[in-house]
Amino acid sequence: MELVVVLVVLGILASVAALRWGDRDGPRLAAAANELRAILTQAQRLAVAKNREVCVRVQGGRLTLRLNPTPTAGAACSLDVVGMDGLPLGFELPSGATVTPAAFRYRADGQPQPAPVRLALGPGVIVQVNPVTGHVQ
Repeated sequence: MELVVVLVVLGILASVAALRWGDRDGPRLAAAANELRAILTQAQRLAVAKNREVCVRVQGGRLTLRLNPTPTAGAACSLDVVGMDGLPLGFELPSGATVTPAAFRYRADGQPQPAPVRLALGPGVIVQVNPVTGHVQ
């Protein structure tokens, strides 16, 4: 009887350990999604505050932000958006992340173009930009 109880307890412990071990990427991807949402929200707010377009581009696994220095819509985004530390703002995407489209702009009114924007960081971890309001979800 004692052997059965020990085996049941060991089975429960093993299943709990397997669940924790199998979801190692979940917290990492959730943290990455939160950081990405913050950067995209900052880009949208900057576009509205400056009344200029902010370009978001994904290349080589890195998301970067650049500012259109002119009021002309569609002009080149030639200025890096920099953080408080003076370094260009960017974000290293987790391996395997997909972004559709790979480049878009926040217009001066805060709307993304082209829309919709969808960033899949991993299984079940999706960041989307609302095509009408530009808010990051």
